[in-house]
Amino acid sequence: MDSKLKVLLDQVYAQSKIQFGEAVESSWLYAKKNCPGCGKGVSHKSRPGKTLSINAFLYRPQGVLIGYILCKKCGTKVCRTTRKALLHTTIEHSLSNAYLADMKP
Repeated sequence: MDSKLKVLLDQVYAQSKIQFGEAVESSWLYAKKNCPGCGKGVSHKSRPGKTLSINAFLYRPQGVLIGYILCKKCGTKVCRTTRKALLHTTIEHSLSNAYLADMKP
C-alpha cells in the first residue's frame, strides 16, 4: 500500500470518528489496481504535478470506513455530473464485496 494513501486514509478516519463517533469502528483501504467504478486500471502512486484524491464511504453493517481512489474517468464523472446515484451504487457495491472477500478466513 502506498504510504501516502495510508496517511490520507488515517486523516479521513480521524475526521470520521469526530463526526460519526462509534458508528466508525475501523478503516480499510481498497488498494486493488482496478477502479471500483468501472473496473479499468487505476494508479495508486502519486506523481509530481498530479493530484491524488482519496474517497471513502462507511460500510455500515460493520462500521468500516472504506477508502478508495477512482480512475480519472470515474473521478471526473463523480465531480461533474448531477446524476451520481448509479455510479455511487456501483462503487459501494464493488467495495463492499471486495471488503467482505478480503475479510474471509
